[in-house]
Amino acid sequence: MGLVAVLMIFVGSPLSGATSAPELLPQPAGLIGQRFPPTAGANLVRSVTFFDGNGAQTHLLVLSTWVLLGLLATVFGARLRRQPVDQASSPAAAEESRAPAPAASAPR
Repeated sequence: MGLVAVLMIFVGSPLSGATSAPELLPQPAGLIGQRFPPTAGANLVRSVTFFDGNGAQTHLLVLSTWVLLGLLATVFGARLRRQPVDQASSPAAAEESRAPAPAASAPR
């Protein structure tokens, strides 16, 4: 998560061209910046506000792709975390199996 946050802040925002136009950025920086959420979000708002939604499809596709990638990463991470740990190979489990069982006390 930290890597993506740094990528968005230090790469996505400067390359977004949101305050001017991506075409004014040196190439290929403008083209690369178009594939990040800050640019897609700013251009989507611009398309809907000033151009009655014309040209919004590309920006919606970029944002949807990032959302899908985030959901896939979340599901994949949750599945990795839920995988059972092999009890026989863990040192704590091996030590517990060697320890003698406590003696059961007879009821009085």
